[in-house]
Amino acid sequence: MLANAHIQRSHHNRDLMHQRQALRSALKAELCITKETFENRIKQTKDYDNKQHALLQNKVQTSVYDALLSSIGILETEEIKHIVEAYLLVYEIPYRIRLLAGTNAIGGFENEYIRLRPEHIAQVNRIHEALLPKIELAIKSIESNESNA
Repeated sequence: MLANAHIQRSHHNRDLMHQRQALRSALKAELCITKETFENRIKQTKDYDNKQHALLQNKVQTSVYDALLSSIGILETEEIKHIVEAYLLVYEIPYRIRLLAGTNAIGGFENEYIRLRPEHIAQVNRIHEALLPKIELAIKSIESNESNA
């Protein structure tokens, strides 16, 4: 009976390690894509002159995080803190931009984009730039715990 309990515990620990690793890999991939998206937005609009408008997507992709949020408790406490903080700020981006641009700047078939006037582009870039360190911190936190799977 003791041997069976030990085997069961070992099996459970291996399953938990696998779940942690899968969760970390998925969240890291989505955070890296989000980081690249924000960096590209900044890069694309950096050289706009004061006469050009820009269109930004009104939604951010968080489907992986949304689907796996109920499992996040199996990660390390500090790791969870950094991941949740980054995603909370990612969720805020469209709201902040809409507040800046105004509700009349939202368009498309299902309000999928925000039209930025030239005078708002630099501020939107600063909003994205301010968020990047939090995303990077969440990615680093995941990477530092990957060996602890």
